[in-house]
Formats: sequence, C-alpha cells, structure tokens
Amino acid sequence: MPDEHICSLCSFTRGSKPHYTVRGSWKYAHCGHCGALSLDPIPSREALQSYYNETYMVPVEAYAMGAARNAPEALRELGARLEHPGKLLEIGCSYGFFLERAQKDGWEVMGIDLDDAAAKHGREKLGLKILSGTLESEFARLEPPYDAIATFHVIEHTREPLALLRLCRELLAKNGVLILKTPNVSSWIADVTGSWWQWLCPPAHIHLFSPKTLEIALTNTGFRVDRIWSCRGDANNNAFELACALGRYASSRKRMEAGINGRKSWSDRWQVNAARAASEIVYSPFGFFLDPWLGRKGLQPELVATARS
Repeated sequence: MPDEHICSLCSFTRGSKPHYTVRGSWKYAHCGHCGALSLDPIPSREALQSYYNETYMVPVEAYAMGAARNAPEALRELGARLEHPGKLLEIGCSYGFFLERAQKDGWEVMGIDLDDAAAKHGREKLGLKILSGTLESEFARLEPPYDAIATFHVIEHTREPLALLRLCRELLAKNGVLILKTPNVSSWIADVTGSWWQWLCPPAHIHLFSPKTLEIALTNTGFRVDRIWSCRGDANNNAFELACALGRYASSRKRMEAGINGRKSWSDRWQVNAARAASEIVYSPFGFFLDPWLGRKGLQPELVATARS
C-alpha cells in the first residue's frame, strides 16, 4: 500500500474513511486506527513559513489572559511530579507569560518561539531568556538537561510531531517531566461540529490528536505516559462553539453562492466578543455539571498529557 495511506502518528494503515473537507482546498485524512486527523498533503516548510510570517498572529492580550488562567494548573501538575522547581524549557513560549509565572514560582526558565516579535517581547518586556526560531534550528543553543519541558498547543502545528517528541526526550533529565496540550479530535464538540470545529484551521493545525493517538506517539518516542486527560482549556464553551460552527457553515454557504473565495475572519469582531461574554453567563450553570462529566469521559476539547523521560 502506498506510503500516503500510512498514519505518520501511529504507523497503521489509515483505513478508508473519507477526508474531512475544510474551507477551501485543504483536506484532513482520518486514521481509522488511532483517530487522528492529518492534513493531506502535509504543507511544505516554505508554505508554512509564508503563512506564519504573513497571516498567523496571536493577540498579546488574549495570550496573557489565557496564560493567567491556565498557568497555575500546569505548574501544579509539574509540582506534583517533581520534588522542587528546577530547569524548565517551554517550546512555543510565544510572549513568555507562562515562563514569567513559572519563574515567580522558583523555576529557572528558558523558552523558544518561531515568532521573533513574540520572542522579542518576552526578552525585552519580561526579561526572559527566549530564543527565536524552531527547536531544531536552536537546538545547539539550548542548555540541557531540563527537569521539565512544557509545550502548549505546539505539536499540532508541526510537520513531524514524533521528531519533536524525540528531541524533547533527548533534552530532558532522567525521569524529567514533559507536559503538553493539544486539541482533542475525539471531543464531543469536535464530533458534533465536524468540519466546522473551532480547531480545524489549516494550514496552522497539521495534525490533530485523539487520546489514543497521543498515548501511542508518546510511547513510541520513548516516554512513559503518566496521565492523559481532557479539559476545556483555551476553547470556547460548548454552547458558543456550537453557535460559531453554525455561523461558519452559513457564512461558507453564502460565500459559495456569491462566488467569493475568502474574507476576513469575523471571529474577533466586537459583536462576536460580546456574544462570547454573554454566552459564558448563560452557559455557566449548565457547564458546572456538563464540563466535569465531559472531562471524566475524555470528551472536553483540549487534551493534556504528562509523561516522563
């Protein structure tokens, strides 16, 4: 069977389930063995570099709020697995807000990020040691071994996730801890919204993992998996995301009927942000019961994994 029918994440034959067609010409191949979705074909390095330089941007304010909300839990997870704070490397550290919080908690921190403007912010505004580039390009400048490595919503952006995990293991001290986060393709909201799921966003997200995929990938790269679980993380609440998925579908239909290939995203308009805030109030009493149940079933939109070298 040709190589393109082999899942690059679990090495099994993908099976015959049809592609998910996603906005424009991008398509995701589905692996029937582990449940992963991978762009088919994988974008070239040149295409990705052009995309990140010209299109992709993470707003400083949104990233800061996300780090403030999620950093304490991630640091608690690391603290539960290590006797005391040590050397911490964050791969894909963006503006450095997680590293800033970790440093305040006693960690000796270092980061790396592809976005030079974000890395510069961390160096100049926060006084952090952050390298500009990829893990591969800056590997020789790193200072292993590290007691912990954090990589949040990075692995889905990489062309070769297993290579990233192998490098992480090489950089970790013996019995060091890796903590990572990535979208959960097996989540309830991903299943319900299908091609209009929030985190199906090519070419940024190349590989999307299920819990099974993530466990296989970690095990096959030499890690000892400690725990894999799901949580809401950086996702919208489920009710708002359902509404957004319907909006994406309707918008796409209108563009096709009008013969328009693309338009500026509406997701950051003030009206949408106001609706997002209102939906949190409405969803809160339902989420109080629903979100923990989805989490226990592994059906929340974000996967979190911890593993040891």
